[in-house]
Amino acid sequence: MVSDPMYGMKRPNIQDQMPNPMTLEQVRMFLYLDMSLRERAAVHLLAGHGWRQNELLEVLAGEVRAISGGQIWCHGKQRAEWAPVLPETAELLSRLADGLADDEQVFRGKRGRNEKFGHGGMRKLVRNLMRRAGLSGFTGHNLRDTFATLVTEESGDLTLAMQLIRDKVPGVASRYVKWDATGTSGAVLAGTATREEAVSPGGGESNYIENAV
Repeated sequence: MVSDPMYGMKRPNIQDQMPNPMTLEQVRMFLYLDMSLRERAAVHLLAGHGWRQNELLEVLAGEVRAISGGQIWCHGKQRAEWAPVLPETAELLSRLADGLADDEQVFRGKRGRNEKFGHGGMRKLVRNLMRRAGLSGFTGHNLRDTFATLVTEESGDLTLAMQLIRDKVPGVASRYVKWDATGTSGAVLAGTATREEAVSPGGGESNYIENAV
């Protein structure tokens, strides 16, 4: 009899789960690129709001037109729920949604509005942006790491960061936030931001994300 209960089970790759956030300088290199409307809107959600790549693919034109009170309906990993969205991000999404039916995907392929955009296309979009910025060793998920880490450094509140990225699974914060013992960054994302309140539709406690894009 084998005494090890983990015998024969694939062990998790802890190294793959470690956060890999960008520095502020690297974020600036990424954000200051000359981008298309689709690329700019994607970067706003990925780097400026900490969204998952697959969540962008679920954004529908009708949901963009239903944005209210600084909130957008997000089809998250655990559940669909309201999520804060900055006014300038909402404007970009509105431009993408222009002319689309309510049930149509906002992030679409280059070759026409009828071409759907899949997971491979989103990963390719992020890789191309990283390459153009001269950055290597980062993935789209690392933009989520970056957002969570910089929010935590600036606010000193890990709970706030986890609320903003909408991850409610206990014990996963260490997969997103990398602590810097030398001090805080002094700003979220590009460091030239003003705070925007994101109040839940139910009138609950307000949170903020920095307007840096």
